[in-house]
Amino acid sequence: MTVNINNTGVCLLSAEKLETGREVPVTVTLPGNEKIIIRTTVIWARPVENSPTKEYRMGLRIIDPTKPDEKKLVEFYTGKARELGIT
Repeated sequence: MTVNINNTGVCLLSAEKLETGREVPVTVTLPGNEKIIIRTTVIWARPVENSPTKEYRMGLRIIDPTKPDEKKLVEFYTGKARELGIT
């Protein structure tokens, strides 16, 4: 489950702890039901405290934001930030 996503990376919850440095493809659904796959790498993983099930919160960094799908995500995120007055 995705907790947070922005133009540089993703924070997500997982039942499996992934090793730092591991490459992880992340599928993102944009408006219009367009699915893109973002290549990321795990930069940190921590257990979720007081979780009824064993879960991990992990930070993933986008490997190359200039690739076509990654660029679509960055453009979408930047456009939404402008709409909300966030710069």
